[in-house]
Amino acid sequence: MKREIKFRVFDSISKILHNWESIKHIPIPDFDLEHYILLQYTGLKDKNGIEIYEGDILRYSNRDNHHTVFSKEYVVEFIKQDLGSHSYQQTMGWNVTPIRQYEKYLYGTNGILDLFGAHKVEVIGNIHENKDLLKF
Repeated sequence: MKREIKFRVFDSISKILHNWESIKHIPIPDFDLEHYILLQYTGLKDKNGIEIYEGDILRYSNRDNHHTVFSKEYVVEFIKQDLGSHSYQQTMGWNVTPIRQYEKYLYGTNGILDLFGAHKVEVIGNIHENKDLLKF
């Protein structure tokens, strides 16, 4: 399976999120990495067909007979962890971390695919444009 590699870019000065179509032809040296934040596409889409990028905020909802039983919000991030002293003892990949601190303590981080079993995830924003969603 071949995954499409693409990015979005958040301009921290203008506070504008640029999509892939608007930046894909700009030469890399023209990016001032001091204030541009690259956000990589995960290769996954939410239940509405929206592409999921690094830094997106996802809502996982479980419904029963058309009523929401529970819902949780997560942030998509790429992580790399050392599991030991040897280079082969590393793990890296897309993960989701619960926004609420107590949930981080209880559940830790999960692989992003853990949430996709029932296709109940939707993008509700991102950490750069929707900081209000990070406050609970």
